[in-house]
Amino acid sequence: MSKVTFKWYGERVRAVLEHGSSVGSKKAAEHLLDVSQTLVPREFGELERSGEVVKVPGGHSVQYGGNPSEPIIAIVQHEDLTLQHPNGRQAKYLESPMLTEIGTIFFIMGSQLRDSLSKE
Repeated sequence: MSKVTFKWYGERVRAVLEHGSSVGSKKAAEHLLDVSQTLVPREFGELERSGEVVKVPGGHSVQYGGNPSEPIIAIVQHEDLTLQHPNGRQAKYLESPMLTEIGTIFFIMGSQLRDSLSKE
């Protein structure tokens, strides 16, 4: 009877998945930032220029209003549905693309995980 040996590479797989997940979340957040840039109100331009991808526990996120004087502006502009914004700009400039782009976001993240695993 022949013997079958199974070698566990769990730590290496975990490391590859963590790396792929981190890279995937950053690429997905960059996509979300790009789409949100077409919607963010630009009456003064500061809010649009403040958009950035930031590292957060467990991945990456998109943030607007990173300067000390802008967080309140970012929140008001995002949440107040009564404000009027010209040229297709809107409130919910981050929430809306998160919902409409969710398939693309999952695709980006899944593709990065697949690519990371296939390189091993």
